[in-house]
Formats: sequence, structure tokens, C-alpha cells
Amino acid sequence: MITIKKPFIEHEGEYASLKCEIIIQDPTSENARGGVIFFKVKNEYAPYLTYERSDAYIIGLLKYAMSNKHDIQCETPVSETLLFNLDTFFIDSLVSNSKNLYRTKIYADIASDVLPNDGAVGTGASMGIDSFHSIINHSKSRFPQHDITHLSFHNVGASYGSGSSVYKERLHNAEMFCKEYGYKLVVSDSNIQDVIWQDHYLTHHYTSGFAIFCLQKLWKVYYYASSSPYSEFTLKNNDLYAPGRYELLTVYAFSTDILKIYSEGATKNRLEKTHLVADSPLSYKYLNVCMIQGHNCGECEKCIRTMTMLDAIGSLNNYSSVFPVDKYYNNYDYYMGRIYYYHKRGLHAFDSIYPHFKDKITFKAKLNALKYTFNLIKSKFRK
Repeated sequence: MITIKKPFIEHEGEYASLKCEIIIQDPTSENARGGVIFFKVKNEYAPYLTYERSDAYIIGLLKYAMSNKHDIQCETPVSETLLFNLDTFFIDSLVSNSKNLYRTKIYADIASDVLPNDGAVGTGASMGIDSFHSIINHSKSRFPQHDITHLSFHNVGASYGSGSSVYKERLHNAEMFCKEYGYKLVVSDSNIQDVIWQDHYLTHHYTSGFAIFCLQKLWKVYYYASSSPYSEFTLKNNDLYAPGRYELLTVYAFSTDILKIYSEGATKNRLEKTHLVADSPLSYKYLNVCMIQGHNCGECEKCIRTMTMLDAIGSLNNYSSVFPVDKYYNNYDYYMGRIYYYHKRGLHAFDSIYPHFKDKITFKAKLNALKYTFNLIKSKFRK
């Protein structure tokens, strides 16, 4: 059983934290574990911290509960629409299409009253292709009430921790973008992954949903920048894969009477998204896709994927301030070799890239791919 105690707000200087004690009681042990999960923002966002509901903590811990055969008990009510969505279709849909998930039961009082809401429209400020697609698509659009007012930078598992150089560099990049283009930036920190560790790849919709719902009184609309197209929707074996495969169901289930969450950008493949982003100067100084560093290293899979896509559409030179463009052109066979390597590995993300370069993959490029493969094998043996 997972017990979610009453959330409360605590002020610490210029910051305010939504806190909640979580107690996990395993049936095979007399010892309880858990801790206090906090979600910290600057004081200007303190009025939006939602202590009146258990919503955020249910969302953040739901996948953990289902994976570890726990029910959830809440001391504070849950919004009726959210609990209805989870209990009547969302949990059952996942369980019936998985091999290992448990049908978690949620014990909580229901809150039917509507919370106040500031009407903000937001999306994440990771500053990658998906993020920029969302920003560009929903700024100065024909639907003004759906235009983005705030960007968010939440530390819930993707940025190496708030003390790391990677986090600080990525945050600075988002801050500079918001300062130049006039967006408000909501920065938060949380220890949810420290108190209850979860594989971020398999649970990022849940931890991101936790961050969104901690500020449920702020957001009217929130765009979750999708990395998977709608055409790939499936629930089959959902416990083994990233939640992007069933994102349409997730954002529908996580929406409430005051907060609508949209899956954004999933009508396009990654090359089409990249084309839209590259058409906008907003991204030229701030595009950040790296898997390893706070800036674009030019060597990791995501950097190479993005650089080659920009090359394919003739836009790479616009990004010389954020990518090692000269290095790319001076070592062209090396990068073609990496495309060949990823293609041979069957990586889905390179399906739309390979046709643009298959005639440029020389014998030397294939040798570079072979060398890269051997280096990977040697590095694994060293470990």
C-alpha cells in the first residue's frame, strides 16, 4: 500500500515548496519506506501550488504502484474527473494490455468543486525539436486563447539533477530564450526521483504530469511535446515501452475540468517537425537536443540525428552557433558512417533520414561505421 499524506506548502526564503509524505508498506515486510516529496518554485508561483488535492502525487506514483503491485490511499481528496478517468478506463486499459502490471485500486474521497485557475498556457522548455515545434506552433496563432504564455523547466528526471552542470547549462539556455522572446519561465525542482526512483524512459509522462498538476491552479492548457506520431499508438505490452506509444490516452485521462493537456506535434514525423522548426529563426541560437551535455556535443545519437536532418533540408548552416557545423562537413564520411550504423541497427528514428543520404554513403563511410561498432564493443568490455 502507498499512502499519500496531506500535501502542504512550506516557504523557504524566495522559494515555496509543495510537500507531501509518502509511505510505502510492502506486504512482505514490516518496515515502511518512502519519504517527503517536494516540488519547489519561486514565491511568485506559490499561489498555484495545489495542496488541496492528491492529484499530482497520484499521477506521479501511479506507474510505480502498478509495476510494484501497490494500491494507493489518499488522505486528501482527488479531483472527481481525474479519479473517474483513472478508475473507469485508464488503469484497466494499461493492465489488460500488459504482462506485468497490477490493477491498482485508489482509495480517496472525491472533490467535485472546481479549483481556481489562472488561465496560463504552457509547454516544456527543453528547447529540442519537439519543444520548439510546440512553441512555434502555438505562438501568435489563429487561436489566441491557446497561445503559449509560459514555458516550464521541471527537474523531474531528465536533466541530471539541479546541481549538475548539464542542468545549469540547459536552464541558462531556456532563460536566455525566454528573455529574448518575452515568455515567462516557470522553473521547478523536485526530489520525486530520489524518494521513489523510476526509470525515466518508462515513466516520463507520469513524472511530467506530476509537475504539471503541482501547479494545477496555474495551467488552463498544457502542451505535452510528443516524440511519437499518432499512427504508432498502441497499448500492447505497454509496460515494456516508453509511454509515448499511448500518449493520446494519457493526456485525455490526465485532463480535468480546469486543465486540458494536449499531445502536441504528433501529426508529423520528426523530419517534418524539423522542417517547421528550421523555418523559424527562434531556434537558431537556442536549439538544444544533446543526450549527454548541456550544449550540443555533435557526437551523440540525438545530435547526429538532428544535424543530418537539418543538412537534409538545407538548413544546417543556420545553426552554426549551436552545432559543430564545420566539424560535420570536414568529417562527412564519419557522419555518413554513423547514419549507416544507425540504419543497420534498425533505429526507427533514422527511417526518414537514411533515404536522403544513402547515395552519399561511401566505402570509407561504411568502414567508419565498422570502426565505430568495434569501439563500442571495446568500451563495453572495459566496463
